[in-house]
Amino acid sequence: MISLPENPTSDVLRMIDGIASRESSILHMLFDSFAPSLYGKILAVVKDPDVAIRILEKTLVYSVRHIRQHNPHIRLHNWLLQIANFKIMEEAASVVVGRGLPEDLDWDSYAEAWSGLHAEEKEVLDWSTIRAVSHEETAISLELPLELLQLRISTALAHFHVLVSSLVSGRMADRSDTPKTAN
Repeated sequence: MISLPENPTSDVLRMIDGIASRESSILHMLFDSFAPSLYGKILAVVKDPDVAIRILEKTLVYSVRHIRQHNPHIRLHNWLLQIANFKIMEEAASVVVGRGLPEDLDWDSYAEAWSGLHAEEKEVLDWSTIRAVSHEETAISLELPLELLQLRISTALAHFHVLVSSLVSGRMADRSDTPKTAN
């Protein structure tokens, strides 16, 4: 497993550059180093191997496309886990709402949507998706009836979907309002 030091070295920065420039050997290393643990984490949450593979693919594609957004002071594995968590929530929210979110969302949309959730919503999503704790165990830990917990999770996922969708459409509207300049 690759881990980034507190102060990134030129080797770490070269690795990030290699991912950004799609160097085959670096991409293979990224996949070989991180895919097994990411898949295990995702599968622990979603329980369906086909869905877990789909989310893993989306996580890795997103990470390669957005590697320049990675803060080199944060371990790459932790960043990939954050992306996987958002992709899991995205998948679950799409099932709850009945439609998917726009492809290839930017990191700011995820982070802003997360910050827009209420504390109770963050708590149930944290337990059910990020920590990968079963609904039964979460209900016991949060001292909630199972049915109420499931309702709160569904509501939180739907709210997450609405927040991300509105942020994305707002940003797209902002872009279309910007006057185009001639070169």
